[in-house]
Parts: sequence; C-alpha cells; structure tokens
Amino acid sequence: MKLPVLLILQTALLTANNSFLKVLSRNLPNFSWSSKYFNVLLIRNWHWTLATSTTFMASAIIWFFIIKGFELSQAVPLTASTYIFSQIFAALFFGETIKIAQWFGAVLITTGCFLVAL
Repeated sequence: MKLPVLLILQTALLTANNSFLKVLSRNLPNFSWSSKYFNVLLIRNWHWTLATSTTFMASAIIWFFIIKGFELSQAVPLTASTYIFSQIFAALFFGETIKIAQWFGAVLITTGCFLVAL
C-alpha cells in the first residue's frame, strides 16, 4: 500500500482509539487500586476496553509497516492528519462544537506537516 493510504488508516484507527478511551473514561469511577475499579473497567465495560485495545493494536501494526517501508522523517509529520480526524470524531460522536479557528488551526498544522514531509 502507498504511504498516504496507510497513514490515513493508521490515524483514523488512532483517533477511533482515543474516542473509545473517552467513552470508557466516562463510565469509570475515580481511579483506585481496588477490585471495584477493575471490575468496572474489565467486566462491566469489557466492550469499550476491547474496542480500545483492538484499535490501538491495529494502529500500532500499521505503524510498523509504515516505518519499515518509509523514512521516519517523512512518516511522522504526516500523522498530523490526526488533528483533522479528531475534530471530525469530536463533532460527530461527542456533539462537540468545533470553532472555525479550531478547524483553521487543524488544517494549518496538517498542511504545514505535509510540507515538512515533502
């Protein structure tokens, strides 16, 4: 696969992972080293824990393919598309209002990083 396709897939998975973590964190009590906390994390919210783990591992595996086949100095800046994906996920799945300045900033950062990677 080509670098742009792999990077879009990897950053989309990483953004999905962060979204699943956000949902999972809403369902958890304050952290403690108690069996109650881990019961809530691993038993009652097993589906969110599984989704988080799976998307993270899939993202990491794709990242291994990316850094094996491409220069790190080219690949890392291109992960800036995460800024765009995170804005989209936040608006669609969490109902967050994204200001024009935030969209502009995300596009500006992503564009700058793409230029660095050339």
